[in-house]
Amino acid sequence: MPHLAPFRGVHFDPARVGGDLGPLICPPYDVVDEEAARRLEAQHAYNCVRLELYAPPANPPPERYREAAARWQSWRREGVLVRDASPSLYLYRHAFSHAGRRLVRTALVGCLVGGVMVHEETMTAPKEDRLQLLRACRAQFSPILVLYEDPEGRVASLWADVEAQGGPDAAAGVRAEVGEVLPPALEARVGEEELRVWRLEDRDLLGAILRALEPLPAVIADGHHRYESVWRFARESGRDGPVRVLAALVSTRDPGVVVLPTHRLVRGPAASARRLTEAVATAFAGAATVAPVSVPAAVGQGASGWWAELEPLVGSEGAVTSLVAASREGAWVLRCLGDTAEALGLLDRTLGGDRAPAGTPGEGRVPEAGVRVEYTRDAARALGEVLAGRAEIAFLVPAVPVEEVFRKAGEGYRFPRKTTYFYPKVPAGLIMCDLEE
Repeated sequence: MPHLAPFRGVHFDPARVGGDLGPLICPPYDVVDEEAARRLEAQHAYNCVRLELYAPPANPPPERYREAAARWQSWRREGVLVRDASPSLYLYRHAFSHAGRRLVRTALVGCLVGGVMVHEETMTAPKEDRLQLLRACRAQFSPILVLYEDPEGRVASLWADVEAQGGPDAAAGVRAEVGEVLPPALEARVGEEELRVWRLEDRDLLGAILRALEPLPAVIADGHHRYESVWRFARESGRDGPVRVLAALVSTRDPGVVVLPTHRLVRGPAASARRLTEAVATAFAGAATVAPVSVPAAVGQGASGWWAELEPLVGSEGAVTSLVAASREGAWVLRCLGDTAEALGLLDRTLGGDRAPAGTPGEGRVPEAGVRVEYTRDAARALGEVLAGRAEIAFLVPAVPVEEVFRKAGEGYRFPRKTTYFYPKVPAGLIMCDLEE
């Protein structure tokens, strides 16, 4: 585990903007398109999407970044954003609903000093976009998500002690005296999601946390582009000292760790899509030569009913990983002798979207003319697009187990892009980091 350093966080002042920061925070840039950004801007004049920005368009104009930097400085001069007087770590509690259950994810936010394991491929354009924003603002507005393995429960036992002493407030070292910059908790509500932040500045507690974290292995779960961009920014800035990256650390044992699959949806001319499907079937040992396991017309319940039938067929068992290819003609199970990473790598190489090692199935494939591969976390939506004729085929894939993420990262393996989605995203705008510190 790299060192986790306390820092002087920057945040919205509730006395200026109101106690509920929900209208001011936003998801990280990579899940916000321009339309969503406009909706967020309409929520509040100080919504953080005006700093974090959204997924970059082709050839983004330079003023995109200059305007964000001007807002960053202006909001701080106005007192809308304030900076804590002393270095702290921050405890995040993120409550949300998933699959009919109410879950809470606990994260510790600080500056990660030094390198950490990675698990996913990155793309040039998003990294360049984040680098331009760093150059202009010299700040990080959203923490990356980092998972750590704590098999002995050292950090968890610290939280248990905190709860026994009266909850996070009791150990936060935050006084309710007049003039205190940060109240006992920052709070934000976005739909059914509830977020609370405590400032941890008690020296004994901080020391115990850092000692417990130090020997634990860690891997980036979300934020690879931001992480690599901060490192490049630090190198080109020529600054002495280690690289510091704003990060939210979560234990793999935390009950709020949720990994969602990212399904593939193929659109384009039917003939081209059919050839692509045949290539995938061949790579997966000729799966489409057998009868389909399900025909949509026989389901009679629409996309959701069809997904309910197909979902049990997707997953890993032993050394075999199973995917499902679904078209209007039916659905077939694609089996791969290997783990989830190997199955998804084989699929993406055959679809033409990833590099392939020499001699592997799918090596050197050229994408079919007019065919476009999209990504979605909603399997029922993907099947609905197929049934409506707006897409030709959906490849339904399993989620990657957290244990496999750690194992493959330790082997130096990088998953194909769009493989893992850790839900929910850690928002931008709760605690921010001024890199000029």
